[in-house]
Amino acid sequence: AAGVMLALSFPQIWLARQAYRAVTLPFMQALALLLLWRGLTARRRDWAWLLAAGIAAGGVLYTYMASRLFPLWLALGGLVLLLLDRGQRRKRLRQGAIFFGALLLAAAPIGVFALQHPDTFLDRLAEVTTFGAPGIDLGQSILLHLKMFFIEGDPLLRYNVPGRPYFTLLEGLLLLLGIGVSLRRLGRRTEPATERAAYGMALLSPLM
Repeated sequence: AAGVMLALSFPQIWLARQAYRAVTLPFMQALALLLLWRGLTARRRDWAWLLAAGIAAGGVLYTYMASRLFPLWLALGGLVLLLLDRGQRRKRLRQGAIFFGALLLAAAPIGVFALQHPDTFLDRLAEVTTFGAPGIDLGQSILLHLKMFFIEGDPLLRYNVPGRPYFTLLEGLLLLLGIGVSLRRLGRRTEPATERAAYGMALLSPLM
């Protein structure tokens, strides 16, 4: 439901028509996560899915500057899976090595660029995480983003209809319902470890 609504949402279409590369970010992230899920749950040849997932995840870094945090979020999800699936720890470590190895390989060119030009690579991240920055600090940014979902959106026409919240009321209710389901099922020991880890990643997604 979230994927369909995102594909049809006005802000996504509006930005895409202006050729903003930011609209490629959620598509690439979704592709990487789909392939990763297939790799973690496959009974045979999981390595092929994991290689493809790692390449797609590395490709995310070439879409938009906010993607710099994506590997960190994936690593946190991996740690959650290791904690929840202790009986298959060796298997999960092997899968993680394949996935993150492929990710690092795909991200190598932009990694070299980051080492050579750290100011350019981290510029956007520094803008949105610096306390006491000119104009707005991190706390104010978080508050504005929370309001963006349901109450009041961006005032600039190039991003949206001025002031329009990103989600409709129905979409917002589905989002809150999904958070509630994730909280409940993360604590269920009867759920498969991979599913519980996925719920944990959903709850960690606001860090992005």
